[in-house]
Amino acid sequence: MNVPANWRARLARMPAASRKPTHLAGRMSQRLLRANAAQVESANRLITWASWHLDTAAMGWDVYRLALPNGDDNLTGHPLHTVEIAAENLIFRGVVSAMDQCAAAIFRLTSEPYRADREHDVGWWFDARGGRPWQLVPQPLAQWLRVFDGNATWKLATELRDAFTHRTIRRDINVLVSVGWKAKATAKFEVAGALHEVEDLMPLLVAFGTRRYSAFERALARAYPLR
Repeated sequence: MNVPANWRARLARMPAASRKPTHLAGRMSQRLLRANAAQVESANRLITWASWHLDTAAMGWDVYRLALPNGDDNLTGHPLHTVEIAAENLIFRGVVSAMDQCAAAIFRLTSEPYRADREHDVGWWFDARGGRPWQLVPQPLAQWLRVFDGNATWKLATELRDAFTHRTIRRDINVLVSVGWKAKATAKFEVAGALHEVEDLMPLLVAFGTRRYSAFERALARAYPLR
């Protein structure tokens, strides 16, 4: 796979440093335990699992950026396009799963009985059929959830996750791959008519997930202040 000429500039666009999700998960778990929150064990499991998904997404970007300067002769022993696809899988799926698990934790904290075969993710809260227990959600957490409604980056993340998992088939999603001789490949993603460079998408979504998780921790701190 050809190494982009501007790879140094692309690597410079790393997500801003912040507190690690796994550290934030520990703080949130302690806060909820001290507050004696409803369904605290279930909520804490979801919050911790979300932090691991984000760590996995960050690892995907790290592996890709470390492999990029050496092209196909990179540290993994696999062609660069294979490393790229693996990283995209970790990022596109991990970021969306993490946000969905935070949304599911919010439902658990409402103390509403759980009558489903799957957790209540971000999409569930905005289902047009309604009947969601918004009145039981503390205002800071409700505000955190509402950021996702109509958010362009979130829509992009879910579209890419669905494309990778074959969860849905949509006519406005295409993975464009051009393969030349010696099996060199490049890939771009077309979502809703817009073409995206994969090297731009990966740090964008890692940063989005990390910042939204940090915002979730701040919202939780406001919703459950320590006395």
